[in-house]
Amino acid sequence: MSAHVGLGSDRLFSSSRLAGLRIGLVCNHASVDRGFVHVIDRAAQTAGVTIGAIFGPQHGLHSNLQDNMIETPHANDAVRRVPVYSLYSETREPTAEMLGGLDALVIPGGESTTMNRLLDTSGLRGPLSDAIRDGLAVLGTCAGLIVVAREVLDGRPDQ
Repeated sequence: MSAHVGLGSDRLFSSSRLAGLRIGLVCNHASVDRGFVHVIDRAAQTAGVTIGAIFGPQHGLHSNLQDNMIETPHANDAVRRVPVYSLYSETREPTAEMLGGLDALVIPGGESTTMNRLLDTSGLRGPLSDAIRDGLAVLGTCAGLIVVAREVLDGRPDQ
């Protein structure tokens, strides 16, 4: 017996939900689809989708900066010509300017405890909540969906 596992990112990028949108991606090196294609590449290959910004964690988007407690600088993705904002830089939370111009923020899966810690340690939770309240669409898959949900049924007490 064989089973097919469908990841949320596969479904999202195969749908037309993001068509016409300028999106931001919150991701790291492990944010891949079922075929191990990174979500940045999937988004870039999706018709009608424009990547406006990428947000990465403490050790850099590709986890290539391993010194502990060393701030990770902002960068630019030269291939896609978009800013890569570090959530562990001179600011621990995205500014209104970083989120400005985005129609939606995509938070792909991962492990929800880790994602929650990332939101808290990076300072993203407050600005993300504010942006959602102000109308920013957020598309979470897997753990990304859990961390932005208003209510999680059958979840842990801290979810």
